[in-house]
Amino acid sequence: MKQYAKLMLATMMLLQGNMSAHAQRQDEYAKEKALITQVKRNPGKYIYAEATCETQEKAQSVAEEMFLENVNEYVASVKRLRSAGDIVINDQHGLQQTITMPRGSNMHRVFLYVKKSDIVAMKNPQVIVKESESKVEAIESTVKNDFSQTAKELAQVKTVAEMNKVLSQMKRTGRITAYGKYADLAEKSEWYLIVYDRNGSVKAILTDGDQRTNVATRQTDDLSNYPNHAVLGVKLAK
Repeated sequence: MKQYAKLMLATMMLLQGNMSAHAQRQDEYAKEKALITQVKRNPGKYIYAEATCETQEKAQSVAEEMFLENVNEYVASVKRLRSAGDIVINDQHGLQQTITMPRGSNMHRVFLYVKKSDIVAMKNPQVIVKESESKVEAIESTVKNDFSQTAKELAQVKTVAEMNKVLSQMKRTGRITAYGKYADLAEKSEWYLIVYDRNGSVKAILTDGDQRTNVATRQTDDLSNYPNHAVLGVKLAK
């Protein structure tokens, strides 16, 4: 009987611990829900975007794309921002939530927001990456017409799949004007070249011009050094 009593006591203590952790999660979720509601009810103060998808990665990607579109739409509507050469997002935040659905399945929600007052015009801005209070990395601030920075960022991308996402984003924000397959390029010397292998791994970014330079190594380089590779062309904004 004593052993049974000890077992019951241990079980009760475990349940109490689980209940406490559950209550804490519920409290955090309630605070996040209240914050999201506050942001949504103040469209004059905030810009936001959200996505709910089967995976966290997809939700993040969709939310980021929508967020940038919303920011660009706002910038286009404000004269002092529309006429500026460079736009920087100073203080963007993000929330991630896992939502339990009926029948035990989970969905992932990403909510991004920024105060309109934190979208400012700047001269020669630096790229800002800020980690939000919920430990979610914010997307990079929108920076236009910083040519060397754009090339450097492209050189950091490792796969062609990710490169396509980056190029799409940069085209929307005006940092590049066009991109496409090498075979479709007219006046090929006017395009930066992204070289990748059959596995989709990016091997080099070459500058435009008749004599090209490898962006990563800053050494003279040429397509002839990459036989049996595929190539994308990119035109940086001027």
